[in-house]
Amino acid sequence: MSEKENTTNDAIVKTENSSILLAKAVETLTTLAEGKDAEFKDRILNLARLASPTIKGLEGPAQITIPQIIIYQPTSNAKIIPETAKVGGMYTSEGVDLGDKVTFIPVLAHKTRKKWGDEYLDCISFDGDNGSKYGACDSCNFGRFEQGRKTLCSSGHTFFAVTEDLRSIYRIDFLKTSAKAGRNVIRLTIPPALWGRSFVLTTENVKKPQQNYYIFQTAPTGETIDPETQEVCEALHGFFQANYLRAQEAQRQFTFRGSSNSNEQETTVEEESDSDSVDYTDSM
Repeated sequence: MSEKENTTNDAIVKTENSSILLAKAVETLTTLAEGKDAEFKDRILNLARLASPTIKGLEGPAQITIPQIIIYQPTSNAKIIPETAKVGGMYTSEGVDLGDKVTFIPVLAHKTRKKWGDEYLDCISFDGDNGSKYGACDSCNFGRFEQGRKTLCSSGHTFFAVTEDLRSIYRIDFLKTSAKAGRNVIRLTIPPALWGRSFVLTTENVKKPQQNYYIFQTAPTGETIDPETQEVCEALHGFFQANYLRAQEAQRQFTFRGSSNSNEQETTVEEESDSDSVDYTDSM
């Protein structure tokens, strides 16, 4: 079987698996809403709507976009920045002002590596092991640390999370100087699940000669998650896992096509330079 046929077959399997996970997540959330008080029920059903891969009136599966939390940097000039946002605060990739603090429950995390070119994302890895353009990360010169030399490829973790009140879902990229904040969440996780406790997401100003920027900071709230909310998080885990599988498959497609056209990836994935972000929409 040719490499192209193998890639196509793998894509079909991954798509089928992710579709099953999405359908199961929506079904489980809907079932969990039964018998709950009106307010809690509405929150769960809203999460089910956010996770639904179908929209009435739209033929075929819908593109599911999970808003990303972005820091408003002093040099930021993105058009989606809300007028009410303040430098050092946070906003979403949909243009919603989040203020200076977000309380969240982590539901799924995966390793991430990104290398930016002059204008576009040059290479990305959704598992931290294999890049979409340059292959194995552990043998790639761009990610190798050398004293006194800037590492061109940044590593860290991507988190999918739900707010403590179960009203919103987000994606948070902990990369570059914010990588420590992501590791902090993993280090302080209470077994057996990632969603055993909630965290507060804030920012911290870093000032160095000719540099002024903000990084993410995380700290536990000190409160554990009640059983009902944990059930909701477990259902959401299937939804986030489906999105992760599709992102991985999109990366494999970029890698395969890149072997014959190294520029194709650069025209497919757009850069949000101010936030160091990548939209998962192309992966859905």
